[in-house]
Amino acid sequence: MEPTGLHSGGDRYIYRKCKSGSSTDLYNDAGGMDSRTDGTAACHCRRSVRMGDRWRSQTEIALGREHGSEFLLAVGGGSVIDGTKLIAAGLLYDGDPWEIVLKGQADKTVPLGTVLTMSATGSEMNNGSVISCQETKEKFPFNGDYPLFSILDPEALFSLPQKQIAYGLADTYVHVLEQYMTTPGQSRLMDRWAEGILHTVIEIAPRIRENQHDYAVMSEYMLAATLALNDMIRMGVAQDWATSSS
Repeated sequence: MEPTGLHSGGDRYIYRKCKSGSSTDLYNDAGGMDSRTDGTAACHCRRSVRMGDRWRSQTEIALGREHGSEFLLAVGGGSVIDGTKLIAAGLLYDGDPWEIVLKGQADKTVPLGTVLTMSATGSEMNNGSVISCQETKEKFPFNGDYPLFSILDPEALFSLPQKQIAYGLADTYVHVLEQYMTTPGQSRLMDRWAEGILHTVIEIAPRIRENQHDYAVMSEYMLAATLALNDMIRMGVAQDWATSSS
């Protein structure tokens, strides 16, 4: 039996054609199955990934189970990737995936890869996710497994609306502060790394506003967002995630 994959994507205005076709075409050629949904909301919602009877035929989890998906490919930004991480956990969980979120930890997951189209959350290189529940107005983080690989192409950011770039830069900056402005004097090295990312964001923001198609500058933005939340600057220092949790 050949392995089956599930392609999960979103955010229609940042869905970009690859040089040799769309990511959907490439994935389908490899034997995968497309479950792309447009307009994924910020902070992936439980309702769109929940395996309840009401949405069973429409949810990615039910679809993945139906086809025996053994690998997931998330094409999008942080919300798409976070939602796919919950799908990866939900495929191997007997119950409502929201229980995984409330527990805060997935015991096992289906492997996944990512193609990043919006830089902000660092989800492409960490094992965390933030999931919202529309019914109860709750938002909680949970941890699963790291993506097996992530593809970061700065050209994917060229067509983003300016406000999305601004959100991503702000998100990157705040993520660093939540690991930097905590308890002073814990690690000189972590402080210098964090300051390097903060200074970079400050320097490149006006340049991106002037020319969003500058490959070198967009590369630094993309890497800064990844490094801000990939565990690199948190080693041995206190963290405060109150802002991200609000």
